[in-house]
Amino acid sequence: MLQRLQRKRDKIKRFARRYPVLLFVVTFSFAMICAFVALLSVFVSDKGKDVFLTFFVALITAPTMLLLIASLAIGRFTRLSNLASQLFDPDEAKRRQAFGQLLQKGNNAVKIFVRVLNEAPYDIIPEAICLAVEGLGRLKAKEGVDALMEAVKSLDPDIRATAIWALAQIGDERAVKAIIPLLANKSRIERQKWLNDWVHEVLKTNEQITSSHFSTVGAIASAALVQLGQEDLVNAFWKALKEKDEDAVKCLKAMKEFRKEIAEALVVALNVGLVGEATNAAHLLGELWAFDALPTLRSKARALSTPEKVREVCLEAIAKLEQLSRLPMPATATEIDKSTLPRPASMSEIAVDKLPRPANPPQNSGG
Repeated sequence: MLQRLQRKRDKIKRFARRYPVLLFVVTFSFAMICAFVALLSVFVSDKGKDVFLTFFVALITAPTMLLLIASLAIGRFTRLSNLASQLFDPDEAKRRQAFGQLLQKGNNAVKIFVRVLNEAPYDIIPEAICLAVEGLGRLKAKEGVDALMEAVKSLDPDIRATAIWALAQIGDERAVKAIIPLLANKSRIERQKWLNDWVHEVLKTNEQITSSHFSTVGAIASAALVQLGQEDLVNAFWKALKEKDEDAVKCLKAMKEFRKEIAEALVVALNVGLVGEATNAAHLLGELWAFDALPTLRSKARALSTPEKVREVCLEAIAKLEQLSRLPMPATATEIDKSTLPRPASMSEIAVDKLPRPANPPQNSGG
């Protein structure tokens, strides 16, 4: 019996998804008939004597109206779901058409894009994931920040770059720490070529970034951070990495809030950068006291493929960090247990009445 009811329910669901318009027409017509009968019963009834008929019609009309509203919701959701499924169509033209129709839905499409990012596997049709990420960016949907932060971790350079761009369009400050480690990422963008125009528009005056990192995730990250108000960080990072500029190094040292993320970006530069960038990256890791980078520096120094210049600087950074790690940590006021220290006495805590009184001056006996 339960299985039979389950099969009937599934049939109703499939019918509602396939023929939402027909369901709407039938339900609407039935509701109008019930409403007409209800009004007719009110006018025909003799001073309320026919209460039963009125109650019966109202009892039918109420659930009918609920069914009407449900059919509208099902039809709307079905159309959105169909558009979402078309994002995974092998035909690029159909994907773009569905994407444009979803954008026209505005905020109603945000949940669809977020659902695609959370549930769809990234390796089947990455172009569909890129479209969902782009949609959240064009709609500036703050509801999609968490999903975009996960998309930034994707191994696909195009998905990662598009997610960085989308976070910059939304303008959420939480994205800054997620983007900084990607500054030196040299993975090249293959499909999302339109991002290059955006990079050049944002980084008009910074040719040293766009020239050497053109069409890479690092260039997208640099432009995104500039748009998020971190232009000083971006300029200091690249000047320190390319020129070992002392003022830039001091600027990076002063950014204690982002020191961990800057160190992660320097580790990437150490592993994938050219000899000059890798050498400066190793030097900067020592200057920034990046103790978490010690395993990477040791591995780089032991590797046979490491250039001699890079190895020397890695060994210098290792020696500096190991020496600093053996120094005692300075005590802070919060580490001292003040509850056991003696307090200075106050006048209110001294029993003045028990103190000896001064002697009265002697009085002259002779008058």
